[in-house]
Formats: sequence, C-alpha cells, structure tokens
Amino acid sequence: MKKNSFLLILSALIGFIGFIVKTVSGFLMHAFNGLSMEEIIFHLKVPMKGTSNDMIKDYFKHTKKAWLIFVPIFGIFCFLIGKFKKIRSNTFITYLSLFSSFSLLFSGLKKLCSQLHFGNYLKLQLQKSDFIEKNYRDPKDENLQFPKKKRNLIYIYLESLESTFTSKENGGAMDDDLIPELSMLAKKNINFSQNNKIGGATASAGSYWTTGAMVTQSSGLPLMLPITSKKYKDGEL
Repeated sequence: MKKNSFLLILSALIGFIGFIVKTVSGFLMHAFNGLSMEEIIFHLKVPMKGTSNDMIKDYFKHTKKAWLIFVPIFGIFCFLIGKFKKIRSNTFITYLSLFSSFSLLFSGLKKLCSQLHFGNYLKLQLQKSDFIEKNYRDPKDENLQFPKKKRNLIYIYLESLESTFTSKENGGAMDDDLIPELSMLAKKNINFSQNNKIGGATASAGSYWTTGAMVTQSSGLPLMLPITSKKYKDGEL
C-alpha cells in the first residue's frame, strides 16, 4: 500500500516534469529557431540580472492550450489517488501511471535533444583538439606596426539584420530587396560570403547567435564554453 502510494506520487512528479520539458522544448524551438547547445550553455553561465520576464509570459502564451488540457487531467489524477484507497492499492494503475509519466518525460527529452543535436554536442565535448593551439595567433605576440597617419575604424553591429533580407537575386531570401542601400555597399566593397553573391559568411560552431558572433568576429575565437567552466564574466572563464 505504502509502496503504491509512493510510486503514484513519484509518477505524478515525473509526469509534471515531463510536461514542463516537452512544452519548454516546443517553446524554445518556436521562439528561437536554430537554438544550439553552445548558446544555452553560454546563457546558463552569464549573469541574468536585468533580464526581462516577457519570455515567461511568451512561454505561457504559446503553451496555453497544453496547460488547459494538462492541468485538469493532472488535478483529477491527484484527487483520485488521494481520495480512493482502491486506486492507490491497484498495482496495474500504479505501473501504468509510471509508464505514462516516463513516456512523457522521455518524449520531451528526445525532442529537445534532437532539436539541439545534444548527442553530437556531447561527442564533441569529449573530444580533444589542438586546432586552435596550432592556428590561433595571439595579437599580443605579433609585431603590429601602424602607419604614421592612423585611420579610424568604425565597427557597427546591427542586431537582427542579416543577408537574407536582400533579394534572392543577390543571394538573400526575399523577392524584393529590403536593404537596397546595404546591398549596394556590399557589392561595391569587400563583403564576406560563402558564394559569389551576398550570401553571408559561413558561421562556425559557437558563432550562430548575437553574442557568439560578436566574440568570434572581434577575437577570432568561437564562443564555446565547456560544461565544466565557471561563470562567464567580462570575457573571462
């Protein structure tokens, strides 16, 4: 009897966690297309002070239907196992509840890991590579000589702007060019692209999101934090 009660409580807890994992994974894929494990690890290690709570509101807005279905079912289940001894003592119902809860949790984890390519990420984390050690050139060790008359360098970062906004003819994704002035500047000057159009540079691992791209462009190194690293603060590990 006590064992069944414990297992039913455990199944309720696992089911709730499974529901959260499944809905959160769906929300993340909806709100952040192309989300990577490197990005998640980075944000888990940076200070979150000042972060807006709008994301929590967006999560509940996106998963409203799922919550409206899950909460009544979960509430009825908890009520029944707490009210009726016959249900609590029924071994079949107990193990059926456990199976359903683990299935929901496994489904959520499988979806999340598949979308984030977690298996490949973990494989790369366990591999050792000396590529950066052999190829990275530290500016501190280089003899940089500036001309007598120096020129200013203005580096502009544009949030949420990418080459896909140009026309398909230019290598973008739009029927009409939404950034004609920038497209003209790219054509008349040096631009980095993976093809002979304005396709944009090929992004490496650790440079797919805003902060990662900024760090990669300014340092020449990908922003890939080991799981075991400490908090990321002011560019230091």
